Amino acid sequence: MIQPKGKSILIISILVSLIINSCSRATNNEEKNDDIKKRLLSGGSISTSCYLDFPLNTGEPLQIKLNINNKSYLFLLDTGSEITIISKNAKCFTLEPEKTNILTKGIAGNSQKNSFAKLDPIQLKDVVIEDVYCAVTDLSHIEINGLKYDGILGENFLSNFILTIDYSRKKFTLTNIQSDNLNKGDFIPFDKNEFISGNHFYAISDNGKDIPIFIDTGIDLSCTPDSFNLINHSFYNNHLELLGINNIGIPYELGKVENLTIGNALVNDLTVVKTNKDRFLLGRDFLERSKVEIDYITKRIRFDKFMDQNTFTQVVHFSEIVIEKNSLGFIIKEIWDKSKLVQKGIRVGDHIKEINNISLSEFQSVIDLYITLTDSRIYSITYEREEEVSIEIKNL
Repeated sequence: MIQPKGKSILIISILVSLIINSCSRATNNEEKNDDIKKRLLSGGSISTSCYLDFPLNTGEPLQIKLNINNKSYLFLLDTGSEITIISKNAKCFTLEPEKTNILTKGIAGNSQKNSFAKLDPIQLKDVVIEDVYCAVTDLSHIEINGLKYDGILGENFLSNFILTIDYSRKKFTLTNIQSDNLNKGDFIPFDKNEFISGNHFYAISDNGKDIPIFIDTGIDLSCTPDSFNLINHSFYNNHLELLGINNIGIPYELGKVENLTIGNALVNDLTVVKTNKDRFLLGRDFLERSKVEIDYITKRIRFDKFMDQNTFTQVVHFSEIVIEKNSLGFIIKEIWDKSKLVQKGIRVGDHIKEINNISLSEFQSVIDLYITLTDSRIYSITYEREEEVSIEIKNL
C-alpha cells in the first residue's frame, strides 16, 4: 500500500526535529557542565594580602592544618590534583547534588567523576578563604608516613597563591603578593591551552617533540613516558607504593635520567618511574633538589638551585642505616635493629668522618646500597652501578 506523500514528509520532519533537539540538549549540557566546572575550579575568595610559611622536612610531603568550623583538619597539598578533595567523613562542607558527573583531574592527573561540595569558610592562620569547592570522596586509603589526611588541597585552592617549595630552607610558602624579588629571574609560562588551572608547561624535548611537564607534589618519585629517550639504566622494583599511579601492586620499571636541566635547576641521576602517560610528572624527589616557585596567579613557574647546599639537613637512606647531613657533617640518624653495624658497636649519633669520591646529589637517587664491614671499621658501599665508596665511622 502506498503511503500519502504528506504523511511521509511529516514523519521525516518529526524525526529530524527530535535529532536536532537531542543534539541541542547535549550541546547545552556540555556548555552547562563547562560553566559549572569553571566555577568549581575558580578557587574562591581570599580575605586579605598574606605571606604564609609552613615547615617542610626532607622525605615529607607538603601538608597544612586548616581550621574549619573551629576544628583542625590535616590536608595534603597536591599540585597534581585539579580540584580540592575532602573526605566524605568530614563535617565541614555543603553538598551540591546537581553537580555529580563532571570529569576532573584527580591525584597524579588521573581523571575521575565526583560529587561536589562547597567547603565552609577556611581559617588559615590570619587569613579567611571562602567559596572553595571540592570533590567528595573516600580518602581512607591515602596514608603517607603513617599519617591519614582529611583532605587534599588541589590547584583550584592554589589559584589564589604563589607557591614556593624550598626543601633547602625546610619550608614552603603561600603568598598572594607580587614582590619585586619574585619577578626577578627566568620564568616558564604555563601552557595557555590548559583548561582553567594546571601547572602544565614545556621546558624539554625528546627527539624533537616537546614533552608536557607537571609538578606533582603528591608522588614520591618522578614519572616519565616509557618512550622517553633520555632514560637509561632500566631496572625493576616490586615494592614501590606510589600515590596516584594506577598500576600499584605490580613491578615498576625504573630508569635514570642522568642530567636534567629545567630553568636554572640541574638535577643529576634522577630515578624515574616509567608509565604509559604522555607527560613528565616531577615528584618530590626532584623538588628536594631544586627550589621551585609556582605562580598560579599569573600562571608561570621558575626553577632555581638551592641557595646554600651546606646549611640544610639532608637525609640519605641506605639499606641498613640512615645518614643525615647537617651543619656538623654526616651523622648516623637511624640503624635498623638487625644491622651488622649494631653488632659492631656502631650507634645512632656516630659521626661519619668522610665520604670519598661521591657527591650528596648522587646519594639522593640511590635505590639499593650494600654495606660490607671490614675489621678496620671501613665500610664499603656498593650501589647498583657497582661503584664503591669508603666511609670511615668514628664515635663522637
